[in-house]
Amino acid sequence: MKYSDAIDFLLNLELFGVKLGLSNITKFLDRLGNPQNSYESIHVAGTNGKGSTAAMLEAMLVENGYRVGKFTSPHLVEYRERFRINKRKVREQYVADFVSDHRAFIRNERITFFETTTALAFQLFKDEDVEIGIAEVGLGGRLDATNLLKPSASVITQISLDHLKVLGNTIEKIAAEKAGIIKTGVPVVTSATEEMALGVVSRIASERDAPMTRLIPIEHYKVIKTTPEYTSFRYSNGSGAFSEYRTNLPGAHMAENASLAMKTLEVLRGRGIAEKHSLNADGLRRVNWVGRFHVVDGDPKLIFDVAHNPHGMKAFADTLEAILPGRKFVVLFGVLQRRDFELLFDQIARFARKLVICKPVTDRAATIEELVYHAISHRLEFTVIESSEKAYEHAISLAGPDDYVVITGSHFTLGEVYRHLGVEV
Repeated sequence: MKYSDAIDFLLNLELFGVKLGLSNITKFLDRLGNPQNSYESIHVAGTNGKGSTAAMLEAMLVENGYRVGKFTSPHLVEYRERFRINKRKVREQYVADFVSDHRAFIRNERITFFETTTALAFQLFKDEDVEIGIAEVGLGGRLDATNLLKPSASVITQISLDHLKVLGNTIEKIAAEKAGIIKTGVPVVTSATEEMALGVVSRIASERDAPMTRLIPIEHYKVIKTTPEYTSFRYSNGSGAFSEYRTNLPGAHMAENASLAMKTLEVLRGRGIAEKHSLNADGLRRVNWVGRFHVVDGDPKLIFDVAHNPHGMKAFADTLEAILPGRKFVVLFGVLQRRDFELLFDQIARFARKLVICKPVTDRAATIEELVYHAISHRLEFTVIESSEKAYEHAISLAGPDDYVVITGSHFTLGEVYRHLGVEV
């Protein structure tokens, strides 16, 4: 089977939709001999910051000499982005061979796209002899296909309202889904600060005898400076003494994610896992995570960020304000359907001078009519061009030579523009 044929097969699996539940993935992993039990693992859930926390864990572990697998979703441009072995994308032939070997089973059992992708990741990690596998939850946690992992540590980032139709319409319900990754006796590390969410996580950790470690702002980390190139911060392991670190991902929230990753590695060291840590600082300076305040030089300069919910958009707006104070931008925006556009546009209005609304190519895209309604209610000057590529060209035409053009919203929107520009991800 050719790689292109494998991708066609995988994309057709999306017809099966999203099925939260563990029966399919249990059957698939049993068929494979449960490869996820062949290595130490770290399981990462949360509303925002999952991917960057996973990328920071990967960067530090690789820098310290460990062989590391990382599984994240969704991809921006190309399917293989989801799977990394020591930061390198999986080979095309591996994907093709995996699909060829299991396509009859996948089709007959109606295994979904994400379930197949998860099984591929766990088998890849075994075949590549990784020492530590890092897996980001796809949706929620409790019923997510990745929750067949028996991790060495569970990590929960900030929790806020998102995916309301699937996970529930209250912070407590969403937190319960995220905290579903907590396993009996397995330590959990969290940066959650929302009081009700933290209460749910604490309760479930206690019920499962899972020792919980909190990352606490000021007590454990303090932001020093954020620029378009880096974020510097001080971090303490709780002893009271702070050391200075720098990550190449901009934004105060990235200092939080980096600190959460370091706190997780401390917990693992306490269990005799991933004990090498002298090169953590070097790892944080070399994190690969495209699409998060990703600045592309040019005339004008571009800023890409996958801020697609109110919490993420606020972090992005705060970062813009800190790095480029007082500036307003031409903003290209396309996003998936959601229930909280009012809150999302509250943040966009903070930095948008002119808004170009597009519609990414997916059945889940928000309707133009709804986006226009909120643009009008927020008194934004806007243009509608449905094609992401044409919308990008129009946004560029609106910008002056010293301007930045912001491309934000869904992974689909950023991916379509990246693909249009030929950017390697």
